[in-house]
Amino acid sequence: MGPSTCAEAAGPYAMSSVMLDASIVPAPTASGFGSDLFTQLPVAVDPSNNRVYVGLTQAAGDSFDAVIAGDDGSVASVPGASNGGIAITSDGLGVLLFDPNPTVDDRVWASVARVGFDGSVAFNVDLFRSPNLEDVGTKGAPSTSRFGYLPDSDQLVAYFAHTQRYDDGVRHQGGYLALIDSEGGVDRLSEWFGSHNLDQRLLVSASSAAVVGLGDAYPEGIFFSFLDDARTNVIYPLAAAGNGATNGQLGGAVDLGENVVVPFITNNSVPQDLDAGTWPDIDEAIADQIRAAAANGTDLGLLSVAKGEELPREGGLTATFLESGLGEGSRLVRLKSAQYGTGGLILLLWAEATGSGRSSAISGYYAMVVDANGAVCQAKTELGAGFGFTAGDDVVRRPDGSIVWANAENDAVNIVTLTPQ
Repeated sequence: MGPSTCAEAAGPYAMSSVMLDASIVPAPTASGFGSDLFTQLPVAVDPSNNRVYVGLTQAAGDSFDAVIAGDDGSVASVPGASNGGIAITSDGLGVLLFDPNPTVDDRVWASVARVGFDGSVAFNVDLFRSPNLEDVGTKGAPSTSRFGYLPDSDQLVAYFAHTQRYDDGVRHQGGYLALIDSEGGVDRLSEWFGSHNLDQRLLVSASSAAVVGLGDAYPEGIFFSFLDDARTNVIYPLAAAGNGATNGQLGGAVDLGENVVVPFITNNSVPQDLDAGTWPDIDEAIADQIRAAAANGTDLGLLSVAKGEELPREGGLTATFLESGLGEGSRLVRLKSAQYGTGGLILLLWAEATGSGRSSAISGYYAMVVDANGAVCQAKTELGAGFGFTAGDDVVRRPDGSIVWANAENDAVNIVTLTPQ
């Protein structure tokens, strides 16, 4: 299961990579959809046998299929859909499905299916399906997302970004949060969870879940709640442009028993109370300053949320910042996190990038092990070739203590395993 103390975590970890069947390849458009954030190869682990499953969107002629491929060679699919997330259930798989239109803004539906390991579909229930994107109240454009399963209640959790047409003639953006039971019944906890909800993270346990969001308007900054009190509690305010940019990137959520730790990236070169206003009254000069900072993350922080205590409503947590050893001219991207070993330790994974726009490139992938207070247990190390990770997914801890993720390097889907020693 791995180390239990910071001193024990100083030892090396083992890395390996296994390629799935060469015929299982993400559709070219599914690797982008217009933004690095939409690159999705979600991973789920079967707790009963440690098997790893990868979700992807695969080209099928002129259409797309949502595919779930296992490391045991099994393949299930839902035709005519884009894969927004997968989860292992008591009797198979859950899949979050989106309209497969590669132009995200033109998508008109989102649904959840429950699928057997043999590919049989028990149900596929709509969360929304709009006749068009022009009428007031129509929902569309499902994009960034997280998906999970609560075994005690046999429910799936869907959490994603989307848009809705309002009577001002504008399609505004917000979050969507729902529970889906074993019969396909939908409990829409919030059809507008944060506005604008620019990115999402989900942490599930046997009976509950914590949700994290990144907002630039209502609210501004990093917000957090548990499902039994799903409010947009700002635990750390960030500079916000109000029209699509917040000075931060989410890095996951790690359950350490008494606390949930939320890693994040920001750029502390601008004050976090810098505010460009709310739409449509935006100070564009300030918005450009915030957007530039958000696109060039330099600072790696940890937030610790104590369980059983009232959450701060207006940002009461103090961040612990780590020394990432960021190279000159580089920026931090693709932050991931998972529990490391059996104690209160955290594996942090991130990439560093250089350039901007079409010249943007990943210069390396890195790992660091820290404790809940930010003490470095294993210094920053560069991962070897072939062990990279996508932007739009989380790494997953298996019951045996190893940590897995997927990538699409060398034109193939690969499962990467990091095993603490």
